[in-house]
Amino acid sequence: MAPESYRKLDDNLMMFYLGGVHSASEILKEQTQNIQFMDKAKVQQRMCDIARSLKEELQKNNVDAMGALLNDNWMLKKSLASGISNPLIDEIYAKAMCAGATGGKLLGAGGAGFMLFYVPEDRHEFVRKALSDLRELKFEMDNSGSSIVMTDRDSI
Repeated sequence: MAPESYRKLDDNLMMFYLGGVHSASEILKEQTQNIQFMDKAKVQQRMCDIARSLKEELQKNNVDAMGALLNDNWMLKKSLASGISNPLIDEIYAKAMCAGATGGKLLGAGGAGFMLFYVPEDRHEFVRKALSDLRELKFEMDNSGSSIVMTDRDSI
């Protein structure tokens, strides 16, 4: 990616803390069991295709493709297991989309945690206002991978 595209991607990602607790192992167990059914395996194949498409679009510096592809992937992911989403998460997602996000996803196995949205820069304030009851977490992308993300639960 060109440096300006990388900066645009970094600038257009917004992350919000949802809180809550969930059993990632239970959600992943159900997801794994469901994949045994052919329609669930097809869903996972489609998710892999989306990831490949995203890679190609980013290599072409088409950063804005991220939103629609995240949205497509999130809709598929929710179909894999019952605990991945819930009415509150669906409501938060809908609010962000109505406010200008073009896509997003829950980070982790599902049920709680953090939501990441792709939001064109001119829509950031609208999304912040729509999700004002959630804490936005500032972050930057890093080529070295994840580091310690949080060391003090009370700071959230």
